[in-house]
Amino acid sequence: LSSLLAPSTAAGFLAQLHNLFEARDILGFTLLDRESLRRLEAALPAHSERQTPYIPPRIWSYQNKRLRTFLDDFLEHRQRLEDCFQFCLEAYAKNAGSMALALQRGHIIRTRRPFIGSDSTGARTGAEFHGHFSITAKRFGIDGLLERWVLPSGQSIEDKESTIRLLSSYFSLSSYVAMAYMLNFSMMRVEEASQLRVNCLIVEHDEHFGPISLLAGPTTKTITDDDPRWVTSPSVKVAVDAAGCVATLRATVAGANPATPKVADDLRNPNLLMRSYEPWAGSKALSMPLSVRPSILGYTQITKAFPKLFDDGELTITEADIAIARLVTPTLDSSSYGVGKLWPLAWHQLRRTGAVNMQASGLVSDASVQYQLKHASRAMSLYYGQGYSKVRLNQAAQND
Repeated sequence: LSSLLAPSTAAGFLAQLHNLFEARDILGFTLLDRESLRRLEAALPAHSERQTPYIPPRIWSYQNKRLRTFLDDFLEHRQRLEDCFQFCLEAYAKNAGSMALALQRGHIIRTRRPFIGSDSTGARTGAEFHGHFSITAKRFGIDGLLERWVLPSGQSIEDKESTIRLLSSYFSLSSYVAMAYMLNFSMMRVEEASQLRVNCLIVEHDEHFGPISLLAGPTTKTITDDDPRWVTSPSVKVAVDAAGCVATLRATVAGANPATPKVADDLRNPNLLMRSYEPWAGSKALSMPLSVRPSILGYTQITKAFPKLFDDGELTITEADIAIARLVTPTLDSSSYGVGKLWPLAWHQLRRTGAVNMQASGLVSDASVQYQLKHASRAMSLYYGQGYSKVRLNQAAQND
């Protein structure tokens, strides 16, 4: 059993086994007795903790600029996206009989879906068909947008596989891109960023420094704060606006579904990261309470699911990349990080990289770094920033 456990999670697994043993009378069985637990603990592999990798400046800069390109593209097409979304909702409501019926999972049968290549006119049933979704996408001027970001290479939106679910995929990607952009400029934990709401961006005006942009939301782990704030770049407004657009549209749909448990605050000020509630999503999520947060995909999972977001060539590690990465993180795993391999992006890397860069800049005090990271002690923040002097001495990193 010990050989099947990952060293990083073995201790937690052992603790759960102890809990099961203590509850053996209630459960009615014993999985591992006291002697077996002792033997397992003795056989567990040693766990050597590694510091979270520091993203090399070239790769960090590329992914950040690419995220910004996506968000600018979204906002340029925002009105068209909203209009198309509303048109599709109304089309589903008409063919189902009402919006409430359209949002009932499995209620609208396949032959009454409005965006199918049907030859039927709907004369007897009153249903309306708008042909393949590509026709609607072109009508609203978003066909190029969807092809650019969510369609696999070589596939056209006119292909039969390109259904209305492309719109939901694009919206979900938009929410994640916005969250990634905010993480780049706030060093929040991903769990904290995933709980930000539409009104999270606050701009305070200081008589000495002028406007100061802040992200407001809950904090986790090391400190508890009733009203935590993260200082951020004014540029995150584009991310909040894009994710807020998607969240508002999806909250509107959830509000129209009688089967979806919700409270007024979740509709007035929804979370920026929301699951799909559109009728064409066709999943159990249509009746999922807004208070139940969706599972958070990893950064690398996003890049694999949407390969057009980043160019693999730009994420391929070079000699210069690995040199600076190892200067900052000497314990870098060579099996995952090497020349010619794709850099495996992770949410926590954005936090570590931001901490290192702040300390390397020479412009941010240790106290400010601790406040930004929401650490209970200064030592924790200094640990995050280990290796920053190596970045400061590297001219290429300093320029980026």
